[in-house]
Amino acid sequence: MSNVCRNKNPSQPFEQVRRLLPVLSQLLLSQDIQVLADACWALSYVTDDDKSKIQAVVDSDAVPRLVNLLQMDEPSVIFSALRSVGNIVTGTDEHTDVVIAAEGLPILGLLLQHNKSYIVREAAWTVSNITAGNQKQIQAVIQAGIFQQLRHVLEKGDFKAHYPYRSHAMHTPQFSATDYA
Repeated sequence: MSNVCRNKNPSQPFEQVRRLLPVLSQLLLSQDIQVLADACWALSYVTDDDKSKIQAVVDSDAVPRLVNLLQMDEPSVIFSALRSVGNIVTGTDEHTDVVIAAEGLPILGLLLQHNKSYIVREAAWTVSNITAGNQKQIQAVIQAGIFQQLRHVLEKGDFKAHYPYRSHAMHTPQFSATDYA
């Protein structure tokens, strides 16, 4: 299913992909690591496009399940779920609110302390996109204590984890490097 969801050229008509979303959302309840990772990757491909596709994933009730998978011990599941969540928060403020309502912020804070640098980097990218949102979302990040964890990531010198390879949030006028010091 993940290959059908990829945005290949030519890509599948979205109406065909949309029919798979309830199934993919249900697969997020599986106990099989490979099934979970593949379902998360499929959702990441769908959400790596326009806001209407992100909304379709949100409507499938996948977001709370994706956020829950961020707590697993399996890096392949964490990373693919994190990519999906990160893509979702690039959508509208309402999409970001769904991630926040699913208690995503405390988990993202923990992932900023993960022992895998690629997970830390993806969590930092996700947080940076949340902070590109509205004042309420920025306040939620502050209240979750995430800026302290981001500061730690920057201070520990893991340069692989703190380059903004996909984020625009760190470059918006409301933020500067000194805001994180």
